[in-house]
Amino acid sequence: MAIEKMKRLRVVAMAADREAVLRTLQHMGCVEIIQPEADPDDPLWASLTPPETAGLAAAHEEKSQAERALEVLKRYAPVKGGLLTPKPGVREGELLDEDRAEKARAAAREVNDLDRRLAAIHGEENKLEAQKAALRPWQSLDLPLETGSTGQVAIQLGTLPAALAMNQAEGEVRAASELAQLTEVSSDRDARYCTLVCHASEAEEVLEALKALGWSRANLREWTGTASANLSRLERETDERKAEEASIQEKLSAMGERNAPLRQLSDLAGVTISREEARSRLMDTG
Repeated sequence: MAIEKMKRLRVVAMAADREAVLRTLQHMGCVEIIQPEADPDDPLWASLTPPETAGLAAAHEEKSQAERALEVLKRYAPVKGGLLTPKPGVREGELLDEDRAEKARAAAREVNDLDRRLAAIHGEENKLEAQKAALRPWQSLDLPLETGSTGQVAIQLGTLPAALAMNQAEGEVRAASELAQLTEVSSDRDARYCTLVCHASEAEEVLEALKALGWSRANLREWTGTASANLSRLERETDERKAEEASIQEKLSAMGERNAPLRQLSDLAGVTISREEARSRLMDTG
């Protein structure tokens, strides 16, 4: 195939007409704008400055938001069609129509806001599950978790290694003090969950004996009320999150008609990026 000879041209226009000139050249599709080479011997060169390019970052952000929304809809409301289904065409006037573009921007914001809320819900659900896991071993304990020691009685919730026999731990506590009681609340393959109640005057000796067995104080002091009451509340909150999650997913699944406008917005942003990149290669005078 023969190589077409390229022509070089220089365009000089009023700054006020720059946008119109760029759009016209872009519409023609036969001109590549390149940055002029610096000429240190030309006294005019020192006065030339590149134009502002804030529009380029905005165009990249708009394209990113449109494509993110399309990825969300791909999961919840995918476009149906075969491998050889042709892409829908769009007229230039439709692509550049600002009213259509603004509606597509609103659609992108709505879809992306819903997706961000879903991500936040997942994070909240994970936190709730972690909290429930921390409270389940204490579910049968009929004692408010904020219950603390008094001047006469020391109270602690803690864990011992699961491999440690409970009668051995109880024996060590009795040997340290006759005024102390260790009670197992529950156990699993990792630990024994226990309550310690003893006279304040002998708490230090009892705790020293327990620490030698692997005693670790439970970190539950931020909770108020019983573990059972807190678990019931956390279950209700989990159900609320799951209901909200299902509602959002259902809403996204019904947004299939947003795919086409969002693709057009992405294409329009791509056109704007090309024009803004061309703008960045221009040079201005006063």
